[in-house]
Amino acid sequence: MSTIGRVSRRARPLTPRAVRMRNACVCHAAARLGLAAPGDEDLRALADDASLRDAVEWWKARAPGAVAESRSPSGRRLVLKTGLITAVTLLGLAFSYGRAQ
Repeated sequence: MSTIGRVSRRARPLTPRAVRMRNACVCHAAARLGLAAPGDEDLRALADDASLRDAVEWWKARAPGAVAESRSPSGRRLVLKTGLITAVTLLGLAFSYGRAQ
């Protein structure tokens, strides 16, 4: 297998448009995680070749005074959803069985 033409993404800095998009995504991720939004100075401190994942992790560690909470669905919600689906299915089967006879 030839390695000609393969260049590591880390070898080149991001284009100015890609940096703007990455920074906008970092701000959006901060809002979703309950963190303060990074300022322009904070975002300028990022290296031009930093990936989005690296940038978000960097901001999680650096964000002032906030601890991010995970947004995993609660077990109770899953149980309620499963119970509702089961109840609707059983009612549908019961009504269709009554009509068949």
